[in-house]
Amino acid sequence: MIHGDIPQKQRDWAMNQFKQGRVQIIVCTDVCARGIDLPDLDLVIQTEPPKDVDSYVHRSGRTGRNGSEGTCVTFYNRNKGFALTKIERANNMKFEEVQKFR
Repeated sequence: MIHGDIPQKQRDWAMNQFKQGRVQIIVCTDVCARGIDLPDLDLVIQTEPPKDVDSYVHRSGRTGRNGSEGTCVTFYNRNKGFALTKIERANNMKFEEVQKFR
């Protein structure tokens, strides 16, 4: 787990464990949304849409680097649907809705 309340040394250690394949899943806050390089990352799961378009682009951009493909899954509820519409319009894209839960 990586978040802003742990020392940088511990964040670096966790990231290295992930990069070396010793850890297969890493859970992060926005501290990992920018400035990291994980060339083999193929899946990002966002527990809710970010408040701004740039954050979405940076979070999801951790996947599919250098011509490879990646997947970004974003969970949301009806109250957050407008955020996804805003992201779609700003990036000229369309999300694929997989399943609705009631």
